[in-house]
Amino acid sequence: MSDKILQYVDMINNGEMDELLPYFNNDMEPLIKLISKKGLLHLIDPFSADLGSHHNKLVYAILNSDSEVSDKLFKKLANSLGDIDEINGEYYLNIRDLKDLADLFRTYSRDVSPRDIAEKVLSDDYWDAFYDTTDNVYRDVVDELNPKNLEYLKEYILKQLGTKEIELDGRSSDLMEELTSEQGKETSFNLTPQNIDRVVKDEYTMDWLFKDELDDLKSNLYSIHSNAYNTAYNDEYYRKVWNELGMYIENNPDWFKWGEKYRVRLKLKKGILFNVINNFFGEYKDYNDSFDYYGSFISLLEHLMDSSDDYEYLDFRIIDYPDYREVDKNINEIFGEYI
Repeated sequence: MSDKILQYVDMINNGEMDELLPYFNNDMEPLIKLISKKGLLHLIDPFSADLGSHHNKLVYAILNSDSEVSDKLFKKLANSLGDIDEINGEYYLNIRDLKDLADLFRTYSRDVSPRDIAEKVLSDDYWDAFYDTTDNVYRDVVDELNPKNLEYLKEYILKQLGTKEIELDGRSSDLMEELTSEQGKETSFNLTPQNIDRVVKDEYTMDWLFKDELDDLKSNLYSIHSNAYNTAYNDEYYRKVWNELGMYIENNPDWFKWGEKYRVRLKLKKGILFNVINNFFGEYKDYNDSFDYYGSFISLLEHLMDSSDDYEYLDFRIIDYPDYREVDKNINEIFGEYI
């Protein structure tokens, strides 16, 4: 019997599959199981140039043979991928730029797509998605300050204007008129610790001060809101992008020196690399699609996303605006850095 199995092995390696397979109902798997059972699977060369159109079918059968030969074949295929490193039995994605991962996200022919967003999120470049984030810094910044920052703002205004006579004009608010009268003056008033609460709580008065006396403060408040708004927007997409990538990737990016440059290494989830390689050969076991043509895990996975019902491009819902709660949180966190 062993001589017969050795003959089967020779026929496989010599590319005589068309003569051999009819004895197994044109099914490669029972043939490989038989050879494996006899302990001769290691004699098969799955990379023989004579295999022709049977190459993918043979590799797929060996990968699913549950043997040491299967493990060795998988490792050889895995290590042939240019963006894969094997370290202590674990497999890592080794890429030049995180932005390469954007290829795994869905793209649209029109409008902003998840791939467009992923490219921005994963890029080294700073991304300001919005330029004008508010037309009312009193409503969108001052009104959202927590008690600590509100007190800080009052102290800042007193420091800037506490010794200055503030002259009324035709645009003056009712509160300004009241303060002028209370201080026994006719055309001006002073900011004091006693009236600063009333001033800061009055939007009309603060708008007047922003136009003249507190113009620099107004500019800083615009910067605070822009930073807080864009950060909230970017952070939400950052979570969306990495949540999707979490289907394949286990750890945060690990940058390391590669010659004179840096690369990033990401640990693949256990079993992911085998599944992708195995599914490729399973999907194309009856075709001549070449594994070597793709050359990288990302290209291989993207190809499966294009062609296999078992894989879909990574996707998430596109949002128009960030969560206002995150914006307010950011405003209060960075307020002291600007004022």
